Amino acid sequence: MITSSALVLMMTIPGLALFYGGMVRKKNVLATLAQSFGATCIITVLWMIIGYSVAFTTNPNSGLNNFIGSFDYFLLGPMGLNQTSMLAPTIPESVYMFFQMTFAIITPALIAGALADRMKFSAFMWFMSLWLLFVYCPIAHRRDGRNGLRRRHGRALERRNRGARHLPRTRQARRLRHREHGAA
Repeated sequence: MITSSALVLMMTIPGLALFYGGMVRKKNVLATLAQSFGATCIITVLWMIIGYSVAFTTNPNSGLNNFIGSFDYFLLGPMGLNQTSMLAPTIPESVYMFFQMTFAIITPALIAGALADRMKFSAFMWFMSLWLLFVYCPIAHRRDGRNGLRRRHGRALERRNRGARHLPRTRQARRLRHREHGAA
């Protein structure tokens, strides 16, 4: 699990950064590299503060539990080194949190390709932060949380679609590209 997490991080920081750096004009290569690194940093901090809690805990309010989890793990408070999660009972919860964090990092970072050369760095960081909290975390909660679709419908859902990782990213990129080319 740690090796997989390291590989996903390597896809993000040097991989995506260099790939998107090759797609832009020479004067914007450094800005594109900084966007990938900045997205990694801000999403890591937000994931440890609130993202993991919202995505992978159960909300006591059943109506809200359909969309977001609780804030029980704010700042990863109750997480211990040897504690395991109900979602991954064979590994420490800190490893599971790190594994899920790598996907929370790469998912919005993939949107950066649609934003290359089009957005100021500060606006990009705000967009990444808000996208993580208001799009990725609720979808991850609905799909992978304790009462999520994968728990109710098994692994067949995993093979059919990629849910939190690919669906919102592709739709958002399409909207941004469509808007860029002058269509209303």
